[in-house]
This record gives sequence, C-alpha cells and structure tokens, in this order.
Amino acid sequence: MNRSLTMASIITIIAIGFLGFGFAFSSVAVVDIIVDGENASIKISSLPFNGKNNELLKKELHKYLFDEVKNINSNTTTLISKIKEISEEHGYNDVEVNVRSQFGENTLSMLVIVDGTSMVPTLKDGERLIIEKNKNAKVGDVVVANSAEYGLIVKRVNRTKGNELYLTSDNKNVETVIENGIVYEVSGIRTWVDRSQIVGIAKV
Repeated sequence: MNRSLTMASIITIIAIGFLGFGFAFSSVAVVDIIVDGENASIKISSLPFNGKNNELLKKELHKYLFDEVKNINSNTTTLISKIKEISEEHGYNDVEVNVRSQFGENTLSMLVIVDGTSMVPTLKDGERLIIEKNKNAKVGDVVVANSAEYGLIVKRVNRTKGNELYLTSDNKNVETVIENGIVYEVSGIRTWVDRSQIVGIAKV
C-alpha cells in the first residue's frame, strides 16, 4: 500500500545582533541556531557590530533557514557550510556556527505528519512525528525514508544487510480490494532502501 508523508514545518526565526567590542580590523560572527522540529531561532553575535550589515544578514539567514529546515536533504554539515558562506558574503571572515536541537549539539530535527494507516497501531493517520535527521538507523527503529519507488515513507527497520535496510509496516492487516472485477490483496509496503535514503529516525 503506497503510504507517504506530508511534511509540515512552521518556522519562526528570531535574529538578534549584539554589540561587541574588540579589534578594529576584526570581522567575527558567532551564529547560534536552535531547532525543535517545528520552530527555529537564530542569534547572531558580531564583532565589530554593524547594524545595517547585520540587518541584511539576518534577512538572508531568515530566508535560508525557513527553506532549509524543511529540506529532507539538509544536515548539520550543509547547514553550517551555507551559513558560513552567507555570513562571509556580508563581510564576516571569521564565522562560528553552532547548531542544536532537542536531541543535542550538532543535531537537526524535523516535523513530519503521518499520512495513512500502514503504521497502526504505532502511528495513526495525521499524527505528528518528530524525527532526528540521522541515517544511523538500526533494527527496530521507526524511520522516514525517501524511497525511489514509493517516495517519502515511514516504516520500521526490520533487518539490515550491509548498507541496505529492509523496511516494513507495523500494520499487518491485509485488505481485499475489488477493482474492475479483479480481486487484489493489499498490504503495507515492504521494501529495501539504501542507508543514504534515510531522512531521519523517529524520536517523538
């Protein structure tokens, strides 16, 4: 049964510039990002302080983060790299970026909404699910994967073989469907995916 996920993320960005005192020729910025799956906040501390420049930087980071935290392909490495690049374009040649989620330092989380009943009774249709964007799934974990065949799916890791993971549905019911006079038996998806296709592991 082809079950997919719809992704929802309401992002609130709060950017704050702080007055710093230091070397006249220094251009340092510290960017602190906190995400919780639904919201993201950013705090910018810069040295020396440049009000107009910081406002432009805030706006650009605001736009980038709004899109990136919903991006299934993003991770802390890509996030930090791009934030440094954007900051450097605004004249900051020494940029430190710190990322934190409810799962700890250097982690990202994302909110997804379950669509379908293939993971009943564990997950219900319409249920909100927080995943940690982490590909280190093991047997027993509930994961979100971007399957080449089915698109975005939420399944349980049933077994592994090298870098391949076999995903199955928790709902073991088999439905009988009659279509154009032909009887079909429909059950939950069972499929192999590469570890690189894992978007994240369900935590909440």
